[in-house]
Amino acid sequence: MQPILMLIIGLPLFLFVFVGPIYCAFKMAKFKNRNSVIWKILAVVPVTTVPIFLVLSFMPSVREKTDNNTYDSHFTAIYDSTGYILTAICSILFVAFFYFRLYATPVPLVPALQNSLLHIHVPLALIAYSFAIATFILSIIRAAKDGLFPRAILKLQSFAILLFYSSIIFGSIWAEIAWGSYWTWDPKETWSLILLSLLIAVTTYLTISVPGKTKGLLMSLIQVAVITFVFFLDKILSGLHSYGELFY
Repeated sequence: MQPILMLIIGLPLFLFVFVGPIYCAFKMAKFKNRNSVIWKILAVVPVTTVPIFLVLSFMPSVREKTDNNTYDSHFTAIYDSTGYILTAICSILFVAFFYFRLYATPVPLVPALQNSLLHIHVPLALIAYSFAIATFILSIIRAAKDGLFPRAILKLQSFAILLFYSSIIFGSIWAEIAWGSYWTWDPKETWSLILLSLLIAVTTYLTISVPGKTKGLLMSLIQVAVITFVFFLDKILSGLHSYGELFY
């Protein structure tokens, strides 16, 4: 019974984490009208899937001008500055709180934490969270106002992916130094991959579909819920990252 249960749970997660980003990269390439074979090949290669998706998300579309005009009519730049200010405020608060807790901790840090990568890996993740939280707040503003899609949301989403992906890369380098392995499928690592895939999926959906106020808000809410879960995961599940609870 247990192997069947593991298959029922594991297969959808495998498809979401490993196949999902590839599918999203294909969808983004098609939407941006970047359908050359090279894009598809690079999207399938695991080490380049996320970078290719990021490049595509930041690239302008090369569709017909009439299509672009129709697409652009759904957006507004009114709230862009609000989104960037919110991101800056959240980032400063998160990082300041992290360093306050880090240096206020009365006990010496465990050897694994005595590495300069601590000051890269963790802040990158926290700033990535800030971008996603700003997206959520902009979605609330959109739902309460005129309903036009804040253009800043797509930029914030892409930067959240970039920063969180970078955090995972630096974290894996740090893990090899501290634990002798780049990846251990620790609960925090596993859920970080799930969160990264979720950020990619939501960004793809928001970009291509330009959803209504309710769906857009729901997507952002799901992101924030998973981010909150990942943030406090060390208090819920034990693993190699359990000492992370020293910081909150």
